[in-house]
This record gives sequence, C-alpha cells and structure tokens, in this order.
Amino acid sequence: MTDVFISYSHRDFKYAHRLADELKSHHIDVWIDDRIDYGDQWPRTIQENLAACQTFIVIMSTNAFNSMWVQNEVSYAQATHKTIFPLLLDGEVWLSMAAMQHVDVRAGQMPPSRFFEKVQKSLNQSAPRMPPRKADETPAVQPHATERVPDTRQRRTGLFLAGSLLVFAVVAGILYSVLGPEDGATPLAPTQVTFEPTESPLEPDTPGGSSTEPPITEESPTEPSITEPSLTDEGPTENILSAEGKLTLLRIHDVGTGYGPLDVEVVIKLDSEPNKAFGFQLRNNVSGNTNGEMLELLRDAFNRGGRVSIDYSSTGKNNGIIVRVINLP
Repeated sequence: MTDVFISYSHRDFKYAHRLADELKSHHIDVWIDDRIDYGDQWPRTIQENLAACQTFIVIMSTNAFNSMWVQNEVSYAQATHKTIFPLLLDGEVWLSMAAMQHVDVRAGQMPPSRFFEKVQKSLNQSAPRMPPRKADETPAVQPHATERVPDTRQRRTGLFLAGSLLVFAVVAGILYSVLGPEDGATPLAPTQVTFEPTESPLEPDTPGGSSTEPPITEESPTEPSITEPSLTDEGPTENILSAEGKLTLLRIHDVGTGYGPLDVEVVIKLDSEPNKAFGFQLRNNVSGNTNGEMLELLRDAFNRGGRVSIDYSSTGKNNGIIVRVINLP
C-alpha cells in the first residue's frame, strides 16, 4: 500500500497535487484523494488507504479547517498513531496541531528538502505497513503507555470502602432520626458567606468564624418591616445617615472578634456601598432585643435576595453603626 496519505481541502487542489508530484520525485509512494468518484464506495476507499499508510501529511488552511472530511481524517490519523507532518498553507496553526512542528508554506512554495528527508526517514523507521481495513471495521485505539488498568484487588478495595461509607451514612441517619438533637438545641444552618472582596479597606483584626443562625422560613410581610432606632453602646445617634441596597455580606461572629475598627458582632455590606461596612452589637445591653430583631430582618433579606434600607451613625470614612433597618418589599 501507499507510504504517505495527503489530507487537504478540495479547494487547495492545485497545491496538494504539486506536493504529491514532489513527493513522488523523491521516490515516495503517495495516495491523494482526487474526488473523482462520489459513489457509496468512496468513503471506504479513503478509510482503507488512511488505515494502511505509514505517514500522514495534512495541508492546513482556512478551507481545510472548515472541511468535515479533513477534520475526520486528522482525528483518525491521531487515533491510530500515524506519523503526522503538518504544512501551513494559510490561516493559523490549528489547535490539534499546535504541539507538533509544522512547516510554513504560506507563500505557496514547496517544503524545503529537509522536509522530504524527514518523511523518508520516518518511513524507514516505521513498523511494517498495515493491510487495508474493511469499511465496517473500526481501528482499535491502544491505551497510552502511561495509562494503568486497575487490577481486580484494587477494584474490590474501592468497592469495599465505598460500601463502608454508605453503611456508615445510613446508620448515622437512623440514629439521628431516632435520638434527635438535645432538648432545647437548635440545629445550625450552614455558614453563609457571599461575595466578600479579597481586598477590603476593613479587614478583621483577627480571624473569626463566619456563621449565621438558621434562616427564617416565614413569608415576608406585604408592608415594609421597620425596626425602630436602638443604639448600641456606641452612644447617641448623631449625624444619622442612610443607605439602601442588596446585601452582599452578612457576617456574625463572637464577642471581641471585631471587624476592622467596628466593635460589633453583626457586619453587613451593601452592593450600593461596596467599600463600606456597617454593623451593630448583639452582646447583652439595653438594646439587645431590638438589635436581635434587626438581625432577623437582615437575615430575611439576605436569604431572599431582597433590598434593605438602613440608618446608621458614621464612625469613620468607611464604616458605621446601624440604628434602624427597613426591609424593603
């Protein structure tokens, strides 16, 4: 059978046949698709010669890139581990050929003499040629040398571990459903952390756990919910400012953890004020009950993605103490 299979777009017919003639002048046997017979046997003829060749030359061009025939021939050559020589006639190098050394022939010239020497060398080093395959046969793709097929013991070990984990999960679920949580205990919801900028003018002084209480499941009231002003230990409400937006952060942490200059346990951020942080205390003080209600309103807005309006007392350029929360519909 043939030494070299040339894959090309029919629109690059002239260059492909010039290349075939040049290969033949170097005593290299060539098969090129002349597209003469478009009958039912033509795809079989292409596959037989592609399977039997030792070396595969593809002429890369814009026309060839858009050709289904050429792309299928390239895929077949790669799957059967043919020696591939790409030529760039026009356009850009294809992604499928990017890892291979190509020859630039964009001026329409023939490849240099060393190209034909490399083709001849690859033919001399190749294994004996394969007989042509039947049309209904598909070449078996051998696994790469780096692939490892797990033995039976490895598969059994994996199945045993997976089964053990499944049994453990089922038993734990049964025990939890029977015993339940301790009296008076409330299961905690997963921590909710969203969209906190990596670079913020207010970073916590010390790392603190960010967790929230269980989300409220009741329907939001049709009228805006308002929690009347309640100051923390920060002092009287002077220079009260307002802000409105959607919550991008709701953080609750232990007493004393702090968030930058804010000595608070609840911290929020709004999409309308991305560089500012607002908060209030939850520790035992005269405003404890009201502050807890403000937390409930903020948590409800956070869970449903709603907007809120807050009044706050400014404690710095980028932060303030919240004194009122309005949960907008």
